[in-house]
Parts: sequence; C-alpha cells; structure tokens
Amino acid sequence: MANLLSVEQLRIRRAEYTNRILTGSFVIIMSASLIAFLAILPAYILIRSERVSLESQNQAIAESVSASQSNSDRDDLIDTRQRIEVIDKTLNSSGVALQIVRSLVELRPEDLYIQSIQYTAGKRDTTRISGVVESRARIQEYISSLNTSGLFDSVSVPVSALADAADGIFVITASGGTDL
Repeated sequence: MANLLSVEQLRIRRAEYTNRILTGSFVIIMSASLIAFLAILPAYILIRSERVSLESQNQAIAESVSASQSNSDRDDLIDTRQRIEVIDKTLNSSGVALQIVRSLVELRPEDLYIQSIQYTAGKRDTTRISGVVESRARIQEYISSLNTSGLFDSVSVPVSALADAADGIFVITASGGTDL
C-alpha cells in the first residue's frame, strides 16, 4: 500500500480533521448549553416574578396588619374607657354601698353567714343578701333588725327562698332609699 499524499499534506489533513472535530464538539457543547439555559430561563423568570409578587403581598399584609392593629388598639382603648367609666360610677356610689355592706354585716346574728351582697343603685336602691343560716328564727331576727335599722323602706324574703331555708340557704331583698 502506498501513500499518495506527502508527509506535509498528510499533516495538514490531520490538522483539518482535528479542527473539524474540535469545532463540531464546541458547537455541540455550546448548543447543549444554550438549550439548557433556555430551558432554565422561564423557571428563573417565574421564580423571580413570584418573589417580587410575594414581597409585594408581604408588604400589603404588613400594612393591613398594621392598620388592623391600630383598629384593634382603638377598640381596646374604647373598651378600656368604658370599663373606666363603670369603675368610676362604682367608686362614686361605693361610699353608700360600703356603708350599707358594713351595716348589713354589723346587724346580722352570729349564726347567719352572708355569702354575697348585690347592691343596685337607682331611683330605688336594691340590696340582695344571700347566705347560710342554721335556723329560720335567725332569718326572722335578721329581717326585723334590718326593718328597725331604718336602712331600707322594705325588707322581704322571696317565697322560694323560704322553701330553701330548711336547707339553711336564704335570700333577702331590701329596697328603698337610705339616709347614709
């Protein structure tokens, strides 16, 4: 077998083939890179736009939370003011109420235990006294001492409370103006 090409031409041909292979490989690698870039680009754009959207939503939520918090603060302030008004009314009327409670405790017999006192101020002040007693006689004694004290215009025991008095539980309602 004889080589028709000279050594110089053979070297040039091999360089051309090598260059073609390198150029082809480069084109293939660059094409694959371009395809990969183009495949990833929409995902990147989508993620970026979602991030911007989420940031704007977070900012809007933060503003709305701030606005609702100020509304909540305003509601809390209104509620607090209403409570202060109720406490103020109670403190203004507590002078009479405390004197009535003191008198109710001082007038009670020894075996009579007061569990609660409810005082309602108004045109006709009403006081409701409930507790436990050992005998009905002590309830009658307490009612007569309340009537003679002049604290109340009328003192009464509800009929249902008299039925429960056998168990030792009593309720007395006293109403009317006081001169304390």
